[in-house]
Formats: sequence, structure tokens, C-alpha cells
Amino acid sequence: MLRALMWIVFLAWILVLLAFPKIKLGPGSSSSQSLGTGIVLLLFAAPVLSLALLATIYLEIRIKPVSTTKKSQPAISLWTCPCLVDGLLGVVSAAEVLLIVAFVGYLVWCLTIYVINDSDLVQRFMKFPAIREKFLPWELWTYVIGLRFGFLGLFCLGFLLLPVARGSPLLRLIDIPFEHAVKYHVWLGHLTMAIFTIHGLCYVVVWTVQGRLEELLAWQRIGVANLPGEISLVAGLLLWMTSFGYIRQAFFELFFYTHQLYVVFFVFMAFHIGDLSFCISMAGFFLFMLDRFLRFCQSRRSVDLLVSRVLPCGTIEVALSKPQDLNYNALSFIFLSFPKISFLQWHPFSVSSSPYDARDNMSFLIKPLGSWTGELQKLIKESTNKRNACPVLGVEGPYGHESDYYLKYEALVLVAGGIGVSPFIAILRDILHRYNMNHGNLPKEVTLIWAVKYSKELGIINLVQPEFIFPDYASRLKLTIQAFVTREIQPDIEEATPLPEHILSFAKKPDSKPVSTLVGTYSNLWMGVYIAVSTAGFFLTQTIMEKFFLGPMTVPTEGGSSGGSVSWTVRAAALLLSMTCGVVVVGGLAIALWDWIERSRKGRKSGCQESIIGATGAGDKVGVAGCQQHSLVGPWNTVYGNRPELKEIFAGFTKKWSGINVGVLVCGPSTLQTSVAEECRANNLKFGSVAFHYHSVSFDL
Repeated sequence: MLRALMWIVFLAWILVLLAFPKIKLGPGSSSSQSLGTGIVLLLFAAPVLSLALLATIYLEIRIKPVSTTKKSQPAISLWTCPCLVDGLLGVVSAAEVLLIVAFVGYLVWCLTIYVINDSDLVQRFMKFPAIREKFLPWELWTYVIGLRFGFLGLFCLGFLLLPVARGSPLLRLIDIPFEHAVKYHVWLGHLTMAIFTIHGLCYVVVWTVQGRLEELLAWQRIGVANLPGEISLVAGLLLWMTSFGYIRQAFFELFFYTHQLYVVFFVFMAFHIGDLSFCISMAGFFLFMLDRFLRFCQSRRSVDLLVSRVLPCGTIEVALSKPQDLNYNALSFIFLSFPKISFLQWHPFSVSSSPYDARDNMSFLIKPLGSWTGELQKLIKESTNKRNACPVLGVEGPYGHESDYYLKYEALVLVAGGIGVSPFIAILRDILHRYNMNHGNLPKEVTLIWAVKYSKELGIINLVQPEFIFPDYASRLKLTIQAFVTREIQPDIEEATPLPEHILSFAKKPDSKPVSTLVGTYSNLWMGVYIAVSTAGFFLTQTIMEKFFLGPMTVPTEGGSSGGSVSWTVRAAALLLSMTCGVVVVGGLAIALWDWIERSRKGRKSGCQESIIGATGAGDKVGVAGCQQHSLVGPWNTVYGNRPELKEIFAGFTKKWSGINVGVLVCGPSTLQTSVAEECRANNLKFGSVAFHYHSVSFDL
């Protein structure tokens, strides 16, 4: 029944979008007077918010899909079949290509409808002497085209923030994790800013030709205000220019700090167009506000770092305390912040532990690659020297896939570059634990292809510790590791790099603070309550504003609007205030009740009662076992001075396997992802007896 209801709401929303080009909300249009803010919210925002609320209920009561159910025959999936691998968009699946074509096609269709409808309007306007004196035909057309591009930008804006609401029930409903949804946000961001740039240029060109550049500074009381729109556009252009791949990677802090201008962008966008038009794109912004405030509340609880160590290659392994019933999977990730380094910077890290390792902690691998991670390495070493002072950090998450999709394949191919092996360590440990617990229908063959720069990094893979988890694993699971050292032409004298015997344990506190449970993936019912009461608080506040303070909306006329009506800027500010009140005040009460009930009901135990590091087995007892095990890499499975020959490797897979679906997971730089995707596509196009299903687990913010 819930699925049927969600489909009905979704289809109704699609019908509204199809009617979008026919809904006239421009200044002076008749629809502006007949369609109030409440009606526009009902048409555009209510379906999205209703789907989010229904999704939380559905996620709570549904039977979780069994990921270990194998397909009887090899079959290529549109979502896991790479279609474009070397374009500007990166690796794009066949399903994503269809969605892109549909989305862009819809925008072109809307623009076509606008042009057809506006052609008669322009001709009628040009018959008036006052219009002919003020505009040439091309100038009027430029004005109209600019207006229509503004509405197309509003449509895109409604989707822009949906992918970056990390704990969004909508993303979890269709099992799109945040690290994958980020690329949709990037695509939408480029498209939205291109449309808004055209929108602004259309007006600037006409004002320049007519010598009316003073219009740039106009802030109309009734109608569209020019100056706020330009402020919003400038903020958006700064966001856009610093979000391109090279700048984002080379100057991450510049990208991060300028991205906080999204507040200026949205606030002045609302001031520019007024509350009525802003309601078109309000739903995505409201869901993002819900997620952002929830993350803010979760990150306010400081978390103690339990145990840490620095591996010989410089990679840091850290363990955090967590509540015993806070679930995550091997593909989960969290955002970490160390206030001693920076209060504002948050960085994502994949878990390197399996949820079966320990109930009350989880671990992560951090490789010092930049200034922030370098400062972190220094901080941990200094904290250890200061009588085991425990560093305090902020945590947001965990987030990740709803299902353990890697278990549904009969064979797995894991391709990693450098520290990209971190999530695969978690996957390997997870599979070994499941074999030890006699779970059925697990992958029977796992091949890890791992490229590193220097041989000292190879010791990281020993964190898997298969003999400790499942001593008889070789009889059930065929685990093959192929390592490639790209910047050394011969092995070191030592055949293997052992795990360090010392562990940087911090002072154990009886009241050690675990990760907060205030996260959307933890309690679906509480998340639903939070969304429901926040939405109700917003609508109630907005209704009170409309009834007692704002009154009916006034539209501009040829001779100017009558005085006494509340300006569009004030109405937009009231809308933003109502949204903030719903999220922070009413929603904040729900979060406070949520947190209080969870604290009092559970009486959580401290995660530092066990001296294991992130549950990867690096504690007192397990650390010894880890050091005694034989190394998983050595001269017998390591190639020096070369990169993986993926074409030959995948050709060998097609000969070795027959009639099965193979899951190919890649974590590493974009060049590695492109190469692996190209091989998956090339082999799938041969329509052989093996289907390669491509999955990227790389996080690129």
C-alpha cells in the first residue's frame, strides 16, 4: 500500500512538472493573483515532502532485500553497465545517460513551449506605441528569453540540493548513496549556473544597449528586484568557478569555503524573485535544511578517539566509539572534523572495519596527502606523547548503501589505487566473517588488484587478517591478490612489511563519548517524525504570516503598484523565516526529544572497554595475532615498475569464468575508474558468458 501510495504521489508530481510551462507566475500575469503561495507549495513542494515522509515509513517496515540472492544467468544492468567512460561527465552508466537525455529533453521541450506561447505575446506588445518606443523587437525577445531561462533555472534549482542531503530518505529509498549522488549535484550545478548566467546576460545586454545600466542597482519594492538577483548570481558564479575538477582538487580549501556562499545564493535568490516563485524550488532546499540542521546537532557531540596507530607507510588507523546498535555496512563512510585543526573542515573517510568485527567501535584509514591530514598525523603523535591525552573530534554519519550489493555476485573483482584499498579491507573482512558464521550464497572468488607507489604501502592489506577471522577460509573462499608497485623496479630486502607492534592507545575514560545516533540512517521512525513536525511547523508559521502580517500579494502594473502592500522582499524573508522556524524551532524540539529518549533508554556502554582498534583486530590480543600471520603480499604476487594491464587481466577473467555475474568495484583516482569502466564496457559489448557490473566506491567531493 505504501509503494502504491508513493507511486501515486510521484506520478501526480510528474503531471505538475509537465504542466510547468503552462503555469505563468511572471510579473503581472493573471496566475500571480489566482495562485497564492499555498497553492504553489501544494503543487511543487508537497509531493516531494510527502514522498520523503512516506519513504521513512517504508524503510522502517519493509523487509530488507536479500543481497545474497544470485541471478541464474549473466545479465547486464543499465545501472551497472558503463556507457560513457571518457567524456566530461566521467563514467556514466546507461541508466544515467537515459536520465540525462530525459532531463535535458524536458528543458528543451519547456523552452520550446515558452517560445511558441510568447511569440503571440511579443507581437501583441509590439503593437503598443509605448512598447515600440522602449524596445526594439530583438530587445523585447531578449527580455522574454531571459525571463524563461530564469524559470528553467528555478526548475533545476529544485533538484540541485536533493542529492546532497546526506541522510535523505529519498536517496535511501532508491539506494543511491551520498558519494554517488554528489556527481548528480555537480552535473545539476553546472547546468543550473549556465542557465542562470544566460538569464542574467539577457537583461544586461539589453540594459547596456539602451544605456540603462542603472537598472543593475534597482531594488524594486513590488516585482522582481534586480540588485538581489545580481548578488545571488555573483555568489553562484564564485561557487561555480571554484567547483571545477582541477580547482577542487588542487585548492580544496578554496572550493570548500567559497561553497558556503550557497547561503547568500539562496537567500538573495528569494529576495530577487519573491516568495511565490521561490516556492517552485523550495522542497529541495527545505529537505537540505532538515539534513543540515540534523548534521549540525549530531556533530555538536564530541567523540573520543579510542585507539590509533601510524603504519610504516604513514597511513593512520583510528578507532571511534559507537553505540552497539548503531548499524553500518562495509561500504559506509563518515565525515570527520578535528577542532584542534579546523572547526570548519569536514573530510569523508570510508570505514575499514566490518560491522561484525566489534559492536561498539569502528575504524578508518587516513593517509596524509594534504595539509589537513598532515596536521592530523602530527596531532595524534603529539597527543600520544602527552600522557595519552585523547583527541576529540566531530562526526557526521555513518552514511552509505542500504544493501550489501557486493554479496549478490558469485565473483568479485576489487580494483584499488593506493589508500583506495580501505573500503575493500572492510569488504574482505565482512565476507570472511559471514563465512565464519556459515552465511549462504556468498561470493566464492574474490580478486584484489591493487596499485601502490611504494612497496612500504603493501603492509596495509595485512589488516584483513583472514587467519584470525576464519582460519579455514582457503577451503571456502578463493582469495587472489595482485599487487603492483609503480615507482620501484625491485622489491625491498624484506619480503613483507609487518604490522607495527606498538599501538597508540589513549587514556580510557569510563564516560567515553560514542558517535551520536542523530543520523537519518539510524532511526527511520524518528527521521519521519522530524520531517513531519518540521514541515507542519513551517506550514503553520507561514499560514500565520500570510493571515496576520503579509496579506494578499500585489503584482506590478504599468503605472506602478498601489502602496500599502508588503514588498516582495519582505514576503520572501518571511518565507525563509518560516522555513527556519519549522526546521530549527519545531524540528529542534523533535531532535531534543529524540536524543533524550535514546540516551535514557539505551544507557550506552563506552566503546573503549575493548582495546581493539576500530574492530580490525589491532588490539592487545588481536594485534599479536595480526603480527604473527603470514603476509598477504610478497614477491610471489607483486609486480614492480609496472601498472596493471587491465586489458589482459579482464581477458583472463572472461576465460576463467563462465555463465556468471561478476561485480567489479573500483576505488581510486579518476583515471583508474575510467580504465576499469572501459574494460567492463568492452567486455560486456562482446556479449560473452560473463557480465561485468561496474561499481565505483570512490568519494570525490
